Amino acid sequence: MIRILHVVHGMDCGGTENIIMNLYRNIDRTKVQFDFLVHTEKRCFFDDEIEQLGGCIYHVPYYNMLNLFVYKKALHKLFSTHNEWIAVHGHLGSCACIYLSVAKKYGLYTIAHSHAINEKRINLKELLYRFHAYLTRGVADFYMGCSYEAGVDRYGKAITNSKKYKIINNGIKADDYTFNEEKRVAMRSEFDILDHYVIGHVGRFSAVKNHNFMLEVLAELKKFNADYTMMFVGDGELRKTIELKAKNMGIADSIVFTGIRKDVPSVLQAMDQFIFPSFNEGLGIGLIEAQASGLPCIANKDGIISLANFSNLVEMKSINEGAQAWAHHIDSVRKSNFVRKDMSSYVKAAGFDIVEVTKWLQEFYINIKR
Repeated sequence: MIRILHVVHGMDCGGTENIIMNLYRNIDRTKVQFDFLVHTEKRCFFDDEIEQLGGCIYHVPYYNMLNLFVYKKALHKLFSTHNEWIAVHGHLGSCACIYLSVAKKYGLYTIAHSHAINEKRINLKELLYRFHAYLTRGVADFYMGCSYEAGVDRYGKAITNSKKYKIINNGIKADDYTFNEEKRVAMRSEFDILDHYVIGHVGRFSAVKNHNFMLEVLAELKKFNADYTMMFVGDGELRKTIELKAKNMGIADSIVFTGIRKDVPSVLQAMDQFIFPSFNEGLGIGLIEAQASGLPCIANKDGIISLANFSNLVEMKSINEGAQAWAHHIDSVRKSNFVRKDMSSYVKAAGFDIVEVTKWLQEFYINIKR
């Protein structure tokens, strides 16, 4: 068995973390085992499952640019006392140039993985992030990303167009998402929304996901029909802000906040349509899952890359058209009496089946030469 060290901020329930866990659950752990280097001392959402699957979790201080000496010292201590890893797979971009450089000094193969596209607005924090990300270009032995665009944004065209870059599709277990009427009724009963028409979203509460726009869309939908309900699946730093805004808008009673769920494939069954107005996404795993579930979707064409739209279920619409235009489209789909169908063959044909994604990655790890 070989061991790979994955570097993240913390294994909480976010898009990147879910993707890593999908890979971890499906890889042959008699051949490849994952360990995790986290930049937090707190216990995280997936920690118990990681340890049950045989992985170890190691902690270093969160890098804040003022503690470079302390941070590098912790990394040297870690790598000098552990020789079980053949490679370091870095998912945390803000300090990848540092931890990958230290890992290379101890003979480890280094992989940088881009899961997102940087925010378009420029501020000091963003500039510092881009500076560190740029330095990674001269450090890693190999580069991965969830899309071509995510690679170009982080590593530039020269690397992304080279043999040193590989798109790793955000794979899911396609059959888990197949529409099931019994699950739908059970989920809708759990959330007490049996008689509601539900517009759903899965994603963390952060600025890039654009929850404010979703509230505006819901307010417009309520003008068409009082039974419109919005379901938010996830958690994050802006959740309380969104809850307060919904209350001030008078639509809080028409929103279901599920929090973090381990059963997202089942929760998707409860929805009638899916909304995804993100400002920018490296890919958008939520949109992949929604299509796999057979949901009609509406997504921001200025923030979602074409790779994420692999079916005829997605309406690509600019958020610049406004909440009213989005609401009109959603209402028109409702009136069309849309019928969901099994989309598993579409997921597999588009390359998003986790079995095939994991198979490639497993062989890549096994063939690494230290």
